[in-house]
Amino acid sequence: HKREKARIELAQLWPELVDHIISGLRSGLSLAETLVQLGTRGPEQSREIFRQCEEILRSHGDFPTVFAHIKSKFKDPLADQVCEVLDFARTSGSCDITTTLRTLGDHIRADIAIRSEIRAKHGWIKNSAVIATLAPWILLLILSAQASTIAAFSTGTGVFVLLLGIAMSVVAFIWMGKVGKLE
Repeated sequence: HKREKARIELAQLWPELVDHIISGLRSGLSLAETLVQLGTRGPEQSREIFRQCEEILRSHGDFPTVFAHIKSKFKDPLADQVCEVLDFARTSGSCDITTTLRTLGDHIRADIAIRSEIRAKHGWIKNSAVIATLAPWILLLILSAQASTIAAFSTGTGVFVLLLGIAMSVVAFIWMGKVGKLE
């Protein structure tokens, strides 16, 4: 859960990172200089990743290795998109890289907003499913204060109903978790 949360937090930095890259390229810096500056001027959570990129550039001078490093550290499709756009622009010598990055940044912002909304709604649905799964058991616990309820569930049929209810609740809970994954 912590790793997933950290990955989501890193992914949400991409609009700001793209803005920094655009700013650096517009000010006349090379792509390498722009990426190196992200190690000191970029968002705090991503600075270490870009400091490591600086070390890779200084030791190898190899952009594909840098882009592979960024992709592996962010572990997110947004990082893959940005790296592929930067690599394509670098190899093709594109003059319109800032326009392309601005468009990509707009799409990334929209994607992040949609994913955040889906995560919130998924949380509501998951919580509702948990409550719906637990409600009958809470009711049974309350009703167990009555002697007639204890007598009814002390029989073979009552025990069978309880075991069947437990099995169905477990299956429903596992199924709800698998169906509800956002990928």
